[in-house]
Amino acid sequence: MSNIEVDSRTLLESIASTEDPHESAWEKYSKTGWGKNGTQSFFQQNTARHASNSHDKLKYHYKAPYDETFVEKYWTEDWTSPYFAFDPVKVYENVTDMDFDVDCKWFDKHK
Repeated sequence: MSNIEVDSRTLLESIASTEDPHESAWEKYSKTGWGKNGTQSFFQQNTARHASNSHDKLKYHYKAPYDETFVEKYWTEDWTSPYFAFDPVKVYENVTDMDFDVDCKWFDKHK
């Protein structure tokens, strides 16, 4: 499924209740009632832009540039997944691969 919001709606609209064949599962269970305030549909993405101060929060957890590179390398599938829709954030600039390789040799051996 390339678009879980659209695909799930299509599937749920095709399922009808045995009690009321004119009411789909989408209408009964999924059209509203989801999200933070219960006003979103099932799997609806929140596209609102807001300040999150994520750069400073990440610097608190990424004590050094190689921490960021480590996470980017080993969790790239999560960060780039269209289902999460994460915006790319670069905490440190000018990190060399050599800095990263030295610090990750242990992890590569023990993963």
